[in-house]
Amino acid sequence: MKKTFLTALLTFAGIAAFSQTTPRWIRQNAISPDGLRVAFVYQGDIFVVPSSGGEALQLTSNPAHDTEPVWSADSKTVVFASWREGQKDIWAVSAEGGTPVRLTEFGGAQTPYTVSPDGYVYFGANYQEETASAQFPGASKLYRFNLADAMAGKTRVGLVSSINMGEASVNADGTILYEDVKGPEDPFRKHHTSSVTRDIWMIRGGEYTKLSTFVGEDRDPVFAPDGKSYYFLSERSEKPMKVGDWASDSNVWKSDLDGS
Repeated sequence: MKKTFLTALLTFAGIAAFSQTTPRWIRQNAISPDGLRVAFVYQGDIFVVPSSGGEALQLTSNPAHDTEPVWSADSKTVVFASWREGQKDIWAVSAEGGTPVRLTEFGGAQTPYTVSPDGYVYFGANYQEETASAQFPGASKLYRFNLADAMAGKTRVGLVSSINMGEASVNADGTILYEDVKGPEDPFRKHHTSSVTRDIWMIRGGEYTKLSTFVGEDRDPVFAPDGKSYYFLSERSEKPMKVGDWASDSNVWKSDLDGS
């Protein structure tokens, strides 16, 4: 089912003018790899809108909650999570509209993080523990499956890492960036410098490298198009912090993989 509604691109100049007509609580925005469209969640459904603004196309319409959209590498498919079958599974739908396809049917909850340039969906789930793992049972691990195979009904899941992580991004050579999860801290807690603040890590060739050392929050890494640098959110400030200083608000930062 296709439905459209009129939306406007929010700007500081336009907020007041559109305050009575613009939908509120537009969440979980995801920009397509070609930069032309943005997927987002509104009232539990998935929509896409041109990145230049304009008319939004509703991709899903279901009483259950649809959430966390990510794009395929060719910008033609939106992968998302949904509770429509009674548990949190991963689904996909054409960015032009159509009938959503269920990609996973496992127990527990699956959360899509990204689709790699070579067409693999990377997602978090709390499946069976590894016998060699020393982590507390139930932590989310990183898995993947081939999107094209899954769309054809042949989902084959493989474990990528048993490290507990919250978000992940993958570049063309298979390098993975992720934010670590050290404990059950509220993800919306601000300005803390506790032992559970998140850091950015890299997995390359089976080696794990810590990329951020700030005492506050560093999170949500996303590879830049060149695959050699990345963007992330951080509460760091331009000046060095002293003991007792408050962390800054979250802002977007950019770094090369070597830390420069």
